[in-house]
Amino acid sequence: MAELVRHRFYIKGDARGVRADLSFRNMAGLVLKGQVLTNIILKGTNLSGADFSGCDLSGADMFGSDLEGANLQGAKLTGVDFRGANLTRAILSNCHLQGSDFSSGGDSGEDNARLTEAKLDHAMLCEANLNGCDMSGAELIDADLTGADLSKAVLVGAELSGAHLDNVKLDCTVIEISRLSPSQRDQVGSLEGIVKPCYSDISPAAIELAVSSHAVWIESGGRKGKRLELEGVRIVSYSFRDRNLAGARFRRCSFNGLDLSSVVLDMADLTYADLTHTNLKNASLKGTTLRGADLSNSDMSGARIEAMVLKGNKLWPANLDGALIQNSNLTSASFAHSIMNYADLSGSVLSGANFIDVDLTKVKKLETNPKQESASCRRIVKRYSIPKLFVKTSYGVYPTVNWSTSGICLSYAGDQRFEQDSNIRVKIVADGYPPPRDAELTVIRDDQSRGVVLLKFLSSDEGMIQYLNSVAPDEVI
Repeated sequence: MAELVRHRFYIKGDARGVRADLSFRNMAGLVLKGQVLTNIILKGTNLSGADFSGCDLSGADMFGSDLEGANLQGAKLTGVDFRGANLTRAILSNCHLQGSDFSSGGDSGEDNARLTEAKLDHAMLCEANLNGCDMSGAELIDADLTGADLSKAVLVGAELSGAHLDNVKLDCTVIEISRLSPSQRDQVGSLEGIVKPCYSDISPAAIELAVSSHAVWIESGGRKGKRLELEGVRIVSYSFRDRNLAGARFRRCSFNGLDLSSVVLDMADLTYADLTHTNLKNASLKGTTLRGADLSNSDMSGARIEAMVLKGNKLWPANLDGALIQNSNLTSASFAHSIMNYADLSGSVLSGANFIDVDLTKVKKLETNPKQESASCRRIVKRYSIPKLFVKTSYGVYPTVNWSTSGICLSYAGDQRFEQDSNIRVKIVADGYPPPRDAELTVIRDDQSRGVVLLKFLSSDEGMIQYLNSVAPDEVI
């Protein structure tokens, strides 16, 4: 703190002042909100988790510093040297970063600043040097990147909604073109500088060995075998059909065009994975991380991409933040309790899909392809409290709390409980709309604390859908 006091004198031009040099110090978690620290030297300093929100750090030297998880919200960072710095998950919202340098920290060009999953919404990045930076999963909503150098930068899974890309330099830049809006494509002009991600290859024999070892790892509860962990690998000519890959890690891997039908990927990590054109029919992905993954043009019909129920009825939701799910078949797929901020479902078939307890306010382009859309698709996310449905089960007759054409939330407080994932046959009738209709449902969750049971219609019964559509009111909850 004494050095910071002398630095303040230095800024004012006072003879007592000395420019602060806090290089290679451990300042993790330090709180310095709103301070004026222009031209400070913080080379190689550990600033992880530090709070510099609202600070003026213009011209600061942060070469090779560790700012992982640091809070720099609203800070003035004009002309800062961030070469080789670690800004993973740092908060840089509303920051002034004009002219800042995030490029390589060395002559090799291999030690670029890391901005993975950094929060850069509304940041001013005009003319910033982001050459070679890893910006995978970064949030760049409404950021101004006018004139920025994005050569060799990696923006897989980055959220670019509303970002200004006028005159950006693209040269061997990794961006999923489908994430760019038509206006952004006009701003960029030529797309020749955009390339696909690079992957290393792995043989089918090596995959089979890893999958077999993973099976032993699961069966022994982690005491034997080895968890399957791959990153940046392209997998070809291999079928994962019906395999149990629960808990596996496939970050940044490519499964393009593979058969993953009925595979178990519960609690797996598929962050930024390429799952385009894959067959995920009836796959189980409970609690799976699919953040920034590309699932476009895939068949996910009947897949269960929902929350995993843990001990004490706690839920671990599947995470699809920023996932691309364009032009995919989601017929009867379940996304119950999932996190889907900025997921893009444009053009996908949603008939019978289940979005119970999913916050859809930030889902992008939820409207379906007009050629594929039906009345049932248009009603898919609507939930009703009236008229009340009465459901006759083997345990008795119970009223609904709310319902949709994909599932129901049943008010239930009986001693006999429904078994998770079990299928049950019931009779359903809407209040004032006899006669009862037969239906088959899957138990998604038995929430005793709330006194409700969540159930999903097992198959798309057109007769039941027509019945529910006929009794549905114009106003929805």
